[in-house]
Amino acid sequence: MTNTVKRDTGVARLPALPSVNLQDKALSNWVKAVTERMQVREGERGNESERAVTLRELRELTGGVAGLAKVLAAPKEPADGEVGVDLGGGLSATIRVDEFARSIIESRLFKSLAKTLDDPTRFDHLAQEIRDELVRSIADEAAKRGAEIRDLSTIVQSNERSFAREVREVTASLQQASAGVRATQAAWSDGQRAMATNVLQLQASLGNYYQDGKPGRASLEQEMTVLASHTDGLRAQYTLKVQAGGALAGFGIAAEEVNGVTSSAFIIMADKFAIVSPSYSGGLMRTPRAQDVVFGVDGQP
Repeated sequence: MTNTVKRDTGVARLPALPSVNLQDKALSNWVKAVTERMQVREGERGNESERAVTLRELRELTGGVAGLAKVLAAPKEPADGEVGVDLGGGLSATIRVDEFARSIIESRLFKSLAKTLDDPTRFDHLAQEIRDELVRSIADEAAKRGAEIRDLSTIVQSNERSFAREVREVTASLQQASAGVRATQAAWSDGQRAMATNVLQLQASLGNYYQDGKPGRASLEQEMTVLASHTDGLRAQYTLKVQAGGALAGFGIAAEEVNGVTSSAFIIMADKFAIVSPSYSGGLMRTPRAQDVVFGVDGQP
């Protein structure tokens, strides 16, 4: 039996890529693209950081084959503010938790979700006439009116402003218990900025609910808003929030493009979040089994 030993012949001397003059435009474009890709990887053009590194160069930098194997096998220790994630197959990744959390907290969607349903500033992005209507508690209005259905329409059209709004309020109240529903649709434009919004508000209130005599309230608020502006760009956002006393939960989805830069987000704000499988082997069940809760997060300690 003959053993063949592969000899290192030294650094390869690769020929330069000659230019090609082709009549077929599609083939010519393909050749040019391949040539550019190879030149970038060879370091002849483009960003130096995009140059390919040979196995020979890695060995020389790490002190041979053993040194290269050691570098590849050594786990990367996460720095401060990073979390290591094992990807399997000897691969790992680090995540900048602080930067990720900051990008979420500083987003307009998160700030909108974090505002409680009794915070009057939650509608500051809307026109004044719309804000004035939405910040009024529909449960308080129900306590004043009792059983009533009220419709309000407003139309403004001028050379400087176009505005239309339609509001329907349904209320009921007896003694210290009151409840109401408000549905608001509005659109407005000043020629440089246009916005449309659809807000649904539900609220129930019970007087003397707490020991100090304050009323207890349960609220639900859904808002859909779209914006097109020369200064603020394009934005579409949907939020749904529920609040019962001091407990607040909600979720939102938003997409925007500002100066050609696009971004989107889907944020859930709740103490607990879970995905539950609807396929129960035992037929229709009112309560899923433990194995049917396929994913979950509990934010409470």
